[in-house]
Amino acid sequence: MPATLVTPPNETTPVEAPAARAGRLRVLFVTTPQRPGDWLAEAFASEGAGNVGVEQAVGVTSAVGRLRDRPFDAVLATHQPGELDASELSRAIRAIGCLAPVVVLGDASPAEAEADLCAAGADAYCWVAQTTPRTLLWAMSRAIESRRLRRENQQLRQAERRRLALEHSEADRLLAEQRQLIDSLEMLGQPSVVECEANDPIATNGDLDPRLVERYRELLRAYAIMGSSGMADEMADLAERFAGLGLSPRRAVALHLGVLEEMVAGLGSRSARHVMGRADLLALDLTVHLAEAYRGRYLDRTHPPRQLPLPGFDAGDLPPDPPPTPADAHGYAPL
Repeated sequence: MPATLVTPPNETTPVEAPAARAGRLRVLFVTTPQRPGDWLAEAFASEGAGNVGVEQAVGVTSAVGRLRDRPFDAVLATHQPGELDASELSRAIRAIGCLAPVVVLGDASPAEAEADLCAAGADAYCWVAQTTPRTLLWAMSRAIESRRLRRENQQLRQAERRRLALEHSEADRLLAEQRQLIDSLEMLGQPSVVECEANDPIATNGDLDPRLVERYRELLRAYAIMGSSGMADEMADLAERFAGLGLSPRRAVALHLGVLEEMVAGLGSRSARHVMGRADLLALDLTVHLAEAYRGRYLDRTHPPRQLPLPGFDAGDLPPDPPPTPADAHGYAPL
């Protein structure tokens, strides 16, 4: 099937619309009045490229106007310094936001013209002395494919940036909600919690040992990478340390949120979803271990170890166990 030369509307040659059939390539051929584009259609026809529709534009102004009116798969331009400067054409095409690939066909050798044309926005340069219709078709095909891949890559990068921005926004929202949850304990009107923490110097002035904070920061980093695997002993030891300092669960979670906020802020453009998921597991793990540590201390106080009778003595000869420590009005037994 022969290739079709589509001429401008002011000419009389009847043509078929380039997009009339599926898979048709629409090419805008930019040339000068002295070099009409009839030969291009004949050259494509000689290679059996019947799926290429060619429209002709004369000069830069006509080409830019045509590109504004309708999309094209590729632009093929002749480079004739003094008559039609393909560098100027490429800049004008990119200036209007057109991303169609531009292939330039010129008489100058690639060493003389290719670098300047590509710097101006052209995608490929074909030297007339070494170009056949088949190589010209391949050059246009590679330029079209390259532009398509670059466009898809740009869309993927934009989608990735939007996803990361959404994840960081979601992480900030979750941290704010968790902060509100901790702060709401002060407004519940529970004297036991408020009075306990009011008498706790650590909870009042936040003067935690920097080494303890750094230890928890390293634990959070390791937890984000490895999860809970192999962390049981470290968690139990840290919970015992917190219990020994009298650190309340509220204060422990506040420490967790402070370290987590620093870590999320330092992620930059990296994903925050994985870190937030692992941090939530760590907070739950820490709360459970801290509760078990306080429970163990409570049981040690209320049920202290009892010495077994020596051989030859009856259990009735031992003094009775002391009564359990009474709880206060709020149900707490002093440690």
